[in-house]
Amino acid sequence: MRFANSGVMSDSVHPLKASRLRRGTSQQQDADAIGVNVNTFAGWERAEMMPAPRRWAKIQEVTGVTAEQITAAFTKAEAAV
Repeated sequence: MRFANSGVMSDSVHPLKASRLRRGTSQQQDADAIGVNVNTFAGWERAEMMPAPRRWAKIQEVTGVTAEQITAAFTKAEAAV
């Protein structure tokens, strides 16, 4: 996967994307279920922005992805810049 903010190729897929693909849902479906705009969700999935802590519980409920997994993916993307 390419982290859009870094321009660096990585063998790992962001956990939000991996969850979405595994569950067969679209970005729009996950965004709607979480209560955010699809562009916001897409930015999270590309590790361009970090979800606000108030969203973490709902993200985990919808996707099964923990705040720790999201934080680790974001940190990894930032380190690759």
